[in-house]
Amino acid sequence: MNLTCRASQPFPEITSAQESWTILRVHYPPSVAVPIASVHVIEGDSADLTCLVDSNPPATISWTRPGRPALLSGNIGQKTFRIPSTSRQDAGTYQCTADNGVAPLGMGTVTLEVLYPPLIDPSMDDKVTALSEDDDFSLNCLVDGNPKPKVTWRRKNTKLYWKNPLRFHRVRYDVDGMYQCVATSDGFLEKTKDVFIDVVG
Repeated sequence: MNLTCRASQPFPEITSAQESWTILRVHYPPSVAVPIASVHVIEGDSADLTCLVDSNPPATISWTRPGRPALLSGNIGQKTFRIPSTSRQDAGTYQCTADNGVAPLGMGTVTLEVLYPPLIDPSMDDKVTALSEDDDFSLNCLVDGNPKPKVTWRRKNTKLYWKNPLRFHRVRYDVDGMYQCVATSDGFLEKTKDVFIDVVG
């Protein structure tokens, strides 16, 4: 604020009032507010992480990821940190630190969650051999995705479904045939993988 000191005497014909003024500047440490604490984006889309800072004098803002001491490259010093094209490796916690030379530092955290479609393990075999009359046959379908996919098995071109892993307590010849691992998650197309179970004996 502007402060004015005014001095006067009750004899205006002899002397005039005198004034002096100054500006009162109050320095205070940074205060950080996070408008969106958890940001969700689909892989490949851009993400904006924002920290709002109030301080005097103005603060310098830096962005880091906890556990990784290096500063993040890009638009450092801005209240909004933008990732132009997100990948699943970008998911995690980000921290903004505001410093204006007045202790303590201001800090805020933003969590980034990157959503991506189901991905069935590409190393999964196209054909699996099972022994007739074998006990407790099991076949697991490994799937990655966010949100966590729901994984089921079905006999191809039928409406027969099983949970994952696919299990048969006793293998018979009618088990022989083509099966599909089916992975579904909200917001994405389902993914399937065909596996032929060859019953020998």
